[in-house]
Amino acid sequence: GEPRDPEFVGNLDVVQRLDRMLAFYADKPELRREFEEGAKGIFRLYSDRAAEILNAYRRILRERETFLTNLEHTEGPVRVKAVLALEKIIPHDARIVPALNFVVRADPEAAVRGLAAEVLLRAQDPGALDDSSRKHLEAHAAVRKGSWKEAVALGRWALPALIAALHEKSADDRLHAAETLAQLGAEAREAVPDLLWVMRNDSLRAVSGAAARALLEVERETALGSREKGFIEAYARIGEGRWENLAELGEPAVPALIDALEDSDSRIRKKAAEILGDLGEE
Repeated sequence: GEPRDPEFVGNLDVVQRLDRMLAFYADKPELRREFEEGAKGIFRLYSDRAAEILNAYRRILRERETFLTNLEHTEGPVRVKAVLALEKIIPHDARIVPALNFVVRADPEAAVRGLAAEVLLRAQDPGALDDSSRKHLEAHAAVRKGSWKEAVALGRWALPALIAALHEKSADDRLHAAETLAQLGAEAREAVPDLLWVMRNDSLRAVSGAAARALLEVERETALGSREKGFIEAYARIGEGRWENLAELGEPAVPALIDALEDSDSRIRKKAAEILGDLGEE
């Protein structure tokens, strides 16, 4: 396997210089032998893994086309391996940084998006990144680590990462993303269409309810009509398990209750049916 040396980049720089020198002496056998004797000593002094690192570097260079292609592989672990491999040769292929930026924007998994963001933050000179780009990358890295407070601190710069997390396979990620957007309030207005979709379509009532609560926080300063507010509040209360007085919301609560009739939890289906019955009698 490839080396996991934390000094990889430093080792690689020295090894590459020595390798270029050896190539220079290729047609000068006497000088080459003399140089090789000295170079071996330098290799040993600097790192006993120099040859292994150089071989790994050469292998990655040979396979970089495969790694670039694998950034779009259907399996997450394969994409992760590609990101880690490409990190080692970023200075040697101008295509890698744009490819990793695309991963940050478009990969379906927060773990892969966040890893690519971390690689870009490590690989690029801080001065080469504008404030907006750096904060966007930090937000994706924060979501990957589950550092939701850090995402809140980043404010509107965290919106792309949080919106993407609303559609994660992980229910915990979806829930935390919705809760974090609620904390951002009106600053998260851009997330409204996605929050509405999650509210109506997420298979877990807790996530649906968190998205509804986030919508109410985001639109707090907007003059929502009583019907619109009741419509969203019903999803929030069902998600929070607050069935008492749900009927008081009246007709606006009907869509949420109908959706709840299709829940996998029989207790939720029963509660929804009872309240719909009460509304029908009014």
